[in-house]
Formats: sequence, C-alpha cells, structure tokens
Amino acid sequence: MLRRILIALMVVSSPGAGATMMRVNEFDAARFDYCESRQVNLDLLARVEAQVERNRPGIREMDRGTVALIREANALAEGLPDQVACREVFKSGRDLFRETLGAMSVSVRRSYPFERTDDEAIRGARLDLLDQWIRDEAARRTLGALPDDPQDLSVRWARAQANARIKIEAVDSTTVVDLVYEDFGLPEPAALGTRSAWQANQLAERYGVPVSYFGSDSRRRPELR
Repeated sequence: MLRRILIALMVVSSPGAGATMMRVNEFDAARFDYCESRQVNLDLLARVEAQVERNRPGIREMDRGTVALIREANALAEGLPDQVACREVFKSGRDLFRETLGAMSVSVRRSYPFERTDDEAIRGARLDLLDQWIRDEAARRTLGALPDDPQDLSVRWARAQANARIKIEAVDSTTVVDLVYEDFGLPEPAALGTRSAWQANQLAERYGVPVSYFGSDSRRRPELR
C-alpha cells in the first residue's frame, strides 16, 4: 500500500516543462554542514523555500517543516564562535535526537505487538498501520522527552529535528489512514483487528481524518483479542 506514495516523496517538479529534481528533505537538512559557509546555508534555505511553492499539499507541509529546521540551524550556526564549536553542537544535537528517538521507538514497538492473521490484505494493512503508528508515536514522545532548554544549543537542535520529524509523520499518517479507508472502508475491529482499527482511528483523530469507529471510547487502548 505505501509503495504508492514513495516516488512522489522523492522528487519535486521544477519550473521547466516536465523536468524534475531531487527534493531536499528533513533527513538531508539534518545532515547538512551548517558550519562551513553562511551563504551556502542561505542558498539551501532558498532552495527549500522554492520547493514549498512548487509542491502539492502534503509534500508542501513536509517542506515547510524542513524550512523551519534549516532556519533554526542557521540561527544556531550564526551564534557559534568557530567551526569546531559549531560542528560539536550539531553533532551532539544529532546524536541526542537519534538516541532519544531510537529509545522511544523501541518502547512503542514493545507496547504494540503485531496482530497476526492469515489474510494477506489484512496483514499488509496491519503492518502499514503498526509501522506508521510506531513512527508517529515515537516522534511525539521524543519531543516530549527532550528538555525545553533554549540555552543548551545541542538540545535546541535535537528538538528542532523532533519537530521536523513530527511534521513528516503527520503527512505520512494521514496518507496511511486515507489508504486504509480507500482499501477497507471504515476501520472496524471485525475487519482490521481491534488494535489496528484503534491505531487507525487514533491517527485519524490526530490529523483530522473525519472518521472514528470507536467514538467516545476511541482513546482507550484495546487489548488484543
């Protein structure tokens, strides 16, 4: 199911007729060396700002998250005294984000085991929902776990990456839920399984997809049948 959206996320239309170019995404922006040249940083920001205008809704929201990440990186880099200190701040922030996200991902995965089924279509939907639920929930927990300390520049960079990741997961989560509705209709427990249907509804509620099977009880995590 998710293979339908992968190519769309990799490329962006250019102003030239039919031409394409590779998108600069959140992962590229997080790895970029902001300590080399202010002009190069500004050029990167301008490129991604142009992406926002060219892309369609959804991808555009991801690009806006990348723009915010680059702006924060530029602000951090301009306030650091030299390249050595600059690179240390960015490396520490990347490491902190990755370690926290990794720990949160493991925690969420352990809390939500996969519901097995012999139905191939249902199994694919459950795997897609579970994978996206883990990514979405882990990103949110990562931001919550990082201290909100504007004086610690490494923590600021880690939080900036967490915020950008949440924007990506918001778009991905909406897409996954839309595809589940497209393929299966209302995500009822009888069809998808109790936990997978609950995950679909939770993601729908978070991002405004206007269907909820569980109604007032939808925030209660169900046990496996």
